Amino acid sequence: MSSNELDEGAFGIGQNPRLYDQSECWDYELDPSEMIDGVRIFPATVIVDTREQTPFHFLNIDPWPIVPVSHATLKTGDYSMRGYESRLTIERKSIGDFLGSISADRDRFEREFERMAEMEFAAVVIEGELSEVLQHARDNTNMKTKSIMGTLDSWRIRYGVHWVFGMGRRGAERNTLTLLYHFWKIQQEDFKALKAR
Repeated sequence: MSSNELDEGAFGIGQNPRLYDQSECWDYELDPSEMIDGVRIFPATVIVDTREQTPFHFLNIDPWPIVPVSHATLKTGDYSMRGYESRLTIERKSIGDFLGSISADRDRFEREFERMAEMEFAAVVIEGELSEVLQHARDNTNMKTKSIMGTLDSWRIRYGVHWVFGMGRRGAERNTLTLLYHFWKIQQEDFKALKAR
């Protein structure tokens, strides 16, 4: 595959036929070791929501220097993968956005969690460690640690959505891509196991 094939339709993703009709499945499975001009590429197209204001660009993230990206309007969240938009979603939050979302914008954010709960996998990736979030809250808001932790725990249990904290924006970007990859990998393993039966 050459670099000029990196367009929106270049990468198909094998959906899990146990959950979807065979006619909906992509025919082409990309080997994760496949190279373009000797460079390893991410094995799926990442979908970025068109409303995402400060999107990740996924540039030079080891071990995938090249990550195919396309923009589309997602039902919920900021990131997904082509072919899995109705099954997988990841929401990105800066520290300030996160704290605002569980306080002033709590009702709106909880409605989003209700939509995310319909997904097979959903996560909120935060651009900071939990300790940084709590320190930011102490320094800049009236929010109490107990209240923040209570929301994290209760929403995790109620909606089944994962909270993922990372080391700054770059760490959150890496976490997002890693979650997408592992979801893709599990679907491929299940798909191959089913075909082998």
